[in-house]
Amino acid sequence: MMISAGIGASFAVLLGRFVQTARSSLLAGMSYGGAWWVLGPLLLMPWMMGMGFGANLNVAAATAALPSLMGHLVYGLVLGLVEAKLARRREDSESVREPVQVRQFQN
Repeated sequence: MMISAGIGASFAVLLGRFVQTARSSLLAGMSYGGAWWVLGPLLLMPWMMGMGFGANLNVAAATAALPSLMGHLVYGLVLGLVEAKLARRREDSESVREPVQVRQFQN
């Protein structure tokens, strides 16, 4: 869970400014999820297990990891939608804030 939270936070930092519409959030999120599918199961996980960096960069390993790709794409989709919703909420709260006016009382 901590890895997923870190990946989600890095999405907000790296791509949050590009998420303007629902369409851009879906595309950015799914692209990000797909990129993490390549980085995670195909590159980093085999390396951390002592198999060597990129040991799973072949058709057989990618085919075996296809169910994982679907999970990563759904994760990215949800991530993009949540980021778009949070960005919209931030914009709404900033537009509602009005400067505080100080009233001066005269005697």
